[in-house]
Amino acid sequence: MTEHLYDSNSYLTEFSATVVRSTSHENQPAVILDQTAFYPTSGGQPNDTGTLNRIPVLDVIEQDGEILHLLESFLEKDHAVTGHIDWDRRFDHMQQHTGQHILSQSFIQTTKAETIGFHLGTQICTIDLDRSGLLDDAILKVEYIANRIVMENRTVHVHQVRPEEVSRFNLRKAPVAEEYIRIVEIEGFDANGCCGTHVKSTGEVGVIKILRQEKYKGGTRVTFICGFRALQDYQKKQQLTSETAAILNNSEDGIIENLERWKTDRKKDQKRLKLLSSQLVQYESSQLLAEAETVNANKLIFQSFSERDPSELQMLARLLIQQENVIVLLGCTDEKAHLVLGCHSSIHLNMNEFLQQVILLIDGRGGGTKQFAHGNGPLTNKLDQALAKARELMQQALS
Repeated sequence: MTEHLYDSNSYLTEFSATVVRSTSHENQPAVILDQTAFYPTSGGQPNDTGTLNRIPVLDVIEQDGEILHLLESFLEKDHAVTGHIDWDRRFDHMQQHTGQHILSQSFIQTTKAETIGFHLGTQICTIDLDRSGLLDDAILKVEYIANRIVMENRTVHVHQVRPEEVSRFNLRKAPVAEEYIRIVEIEGFDANGCCGTHVKSTGEVGVIKILRQEKYKGGTRVTFICGFRALQDYQKKQQLTSETAAILNNSEDGIIENLERWKTDRKKDQKRLKLLSSQLVQYESSQLLAEAETVNANKLIFQSFSERDPSELQMLARLLIQQENVIVLLGCTDEKAHLVLGCHSSIHLNMNEFLQQVILLIDGRGGGTKQFAHGNGPLTNKLDQALAKARELMQQALS
């Protein structure tokens, strides 16, 4: 069985070992070593990465009690190897996992909420709690207690004990019975059975920041980050705050007030724009009716627009077909090509059938009724061709 060097020393980044078995996993070369400092994915914590004799270690998994190191290339049995752990990734996982222990105990002390799940992701971490409806004030208190424990720089002990010795620890959760049980203890604060890698003292965790909470499977999912992740998050948000203040030509303290004023002004502008748009459509409809061509006593309005709001185009078409003997064939482009076909209810044509015959020219989809149909497609350069085809079909139907 492989000796787990990470159990006794999470800070070990270089080690020597011997390949005891060379194999493969899902068509990927893999080896089993007599000892390893590579942590395999387990307990909510992802695996380590690094190299074995400069060969990249792509993944580390535990399978049937064995630790498989998945490699970029093959290593032979009995080969002596030197392993190097990616320290930045390892230390990040140590910060996040120890931070989770601190948070879990802080939630118990503050809200009596027990942790029932943990996931350490590449950007964020989550813990799942068995309680819902946690107030924001309680979350802030949990965060304060957790960071106080960090600042007190309490020692983190790792114990390997037999089952009969477990009772001397006040564990958050009963461990799975094994010959030896690994317990991670934050001095005077928390103790729990855990196989993950952890820092030596809570000060190394750095800032613990809760990002959000949400309802999850009858309980609560809490998203958090620690250490360098929290620093990077603060740097990013500080940059966003500074850039927002610069755009608003205001101080950072005045951002919210300025945005609220902008929001109010925007609502007024949207209302004014809607009124002006309606007036424009009324004017356009009069112009288009005056310029319409006559086909067998019907007025045919044929028009294409560029950079036009499709909803405005539909408004224009609906207004026009309220007039007797009017047929409209309208098109516009924004990011897509849009077609709108319509006719007055007294005209016995099927606009939806015409649409289906021409919309393929813009590689689009759409539908509607006999009096009104619309659709769109990505081929903006084919809009005029589609409209021309619709005009040809309409003239044939009216002749």
